Amino acid sequence: MATLKNLDPALTKDLKKIEPPITEGIIGVGVECFSASEKAAELKRSGKNEQLRKMKSDDCRIAKIMDSKPASKDGRLRVGDKILEVNGRKIKNISLEEVVKLIGGEPGSYVTILVEGNPVPITIQRVSKSI
Repeated sequence: MATLKNLDPALTKDLKKIEPPITEGIIGVGVECFSASEKAAELKRSGKNEQLRKMKSDDCRIAKIMDSKPASKDGRLRVGDKILEVNGRKIKNISLEEVVKLIGGEPGSYVTILVEGNPVPITIQRVSKSI
């Protein structure tokens, strides 16, 4: 089987690595969704993270804020903030996977997040994942 690795370097010297296009932007937050169910606890213990990401929850919180990303620079979101809405969609009976998709989007576009204890939604501009 031919691969770029085993082709003659003289033939491949002008080839450029093709990167997939960036289709999602980030604001630099990590999110966790909590479930008190025994099934969630078992999935966590057994390392079945993919199934855990799809479990529905009403309690999704900011778990991490990455340095030098828009959320960190903005300063209004805090670790532990309970997310009530993303772009006007209530965070009820939703999976972690769905919340992550709502927060992500095209670089340069905006996401609006309403957190518990803050009467005004927070709007932050997304950047590309590579920045």
